[in-house]
Amino acid sequence: MTERGSNRITTIIFVWADTLMRDLRLPGPMAAWARVEAVPGSKEVLLALEGTVECCVASGVRSYAGNDVREALERVDLARHITHVDTAHDLGASKSDPAYYHALLARLGATAESCVMVGDSYETDVLPAQAAGLRTVWFAEGDRGGHAPDADAVIHSLGELIPTLERLGLLSPPTLPSRGFGA
Repeated sequence: MTERGSNRITTIIFVWADTLMRDLRLPGPMAAWARVEAVPGSKEVLLALEGTVECCVASGVRSYAGNDVREALERVDLARHITHVDTAHDLGASKSDPAYYHALLARLGATAESCVMVGDSYETDVLPAQAAGLRTVWFAEGDRGGHAPDADAVIHSLGELIPTLERLGLLSPPTLPSRGFGA
């Protein structure tokens, strides 16, 4: 829940593929791939957020459950920073449907107002999360991007996330340690 009388969030929902880990488009579960890699800045941002907000992972994968996603996160040392992992398989809804986010919020015991969703796809992450009432940050990595009228913010690197959330009044700057990265 958000703090009474404030816009502060308590939960950040990260989309898994191409937000925290690279989707190399190989067959089978990512945990079984010969090579996996984290998106640059993912470890640093999760470490900086530790103790300030709950960090969760959402995945649109329908063919396997959150345990498989957690195994992939473990391979790049991200799992220890993540409290919940849910997939479309677990939630019984497509990530492009607002019902997915309603089911995720129910599973988390959270309200839309207490969360922000960070995802790399404007169409399948930002728009349905917005339709479910969540605040959103579009992660348009590098030079990718464009017009995002419904996103609350657009970032081009994960190092921009914390300063962006602070500017939006969703995180309190004094509670966050300086980790030597940012916008």
